[in-house]
Amino acid sequence: MNNRYYFTIKELEEKFEAAAGRIEEFQNYQPDLMLLKPGPGRWSIHEICLHLVEFGKLYLMEMDKAITKANPMPQRDDPFRPRWHFRRMAAFFEPPYKLKLKTLPVLKPGNHEEVRKTLEELADIQANVLHVLEQAGASRWNLKKIKAKNPVFRFLSMNLIELLVILEVHQRRHFWQIEQNLKVLEGETRDE
Repeated sequence: MNNRYYFTIKELEEKFEAAAGRIEEFQNYQPDLMLLKPGPGRWSIHEICLHLVEFGKLYLMEMDKAITKANPMPQRDDPFRPRWHFRRMAAFFEPPYKLKLKTLPVLKPGNHEEVRKTLEELADIQANVLHVLEQAGASRWNLKKIKAKNPVFRFLSMNLIELLVILEVHQRRHFWQIEQNLKVLEGETRDE
């Protein structure tokens, strides 16, 4: 049996805590470095973070709606596993990725040069997700029974575990992209 996409609430908390740690690391980067593009048609680190903020806000809004609507009852079935098509989607997002995707207009980063504010918003998203997971753990929610809609493709129904898994793997995909950008940018900086 493949346990790759079976998660306990504790494991999800660890993943989002790790993401929060990565975001703290980003705060050590010079704002000028975060605004540099590694090449034509590529996003800067800041733009990647803005994209993650937009994506995260949409997913958090859907989580909040689902939790409010469901009024979750204690009855946890742990560990949780997304349905087959969402496991495939998560596998597609796994870094390192080979196929680039066009970003939907609703998720494209806007013009925003306040790097620190963007990183604060991204950190707030992690804190909000961790709060949801804390509630889920304390109240023993069954994450598969809390129904939601995909925030972008409204015709797709999801549950809370699927929202969390896609949000987490999408972030890791872009953290990997940030690492690739840094390799290029730091190489350019050293050569100058």
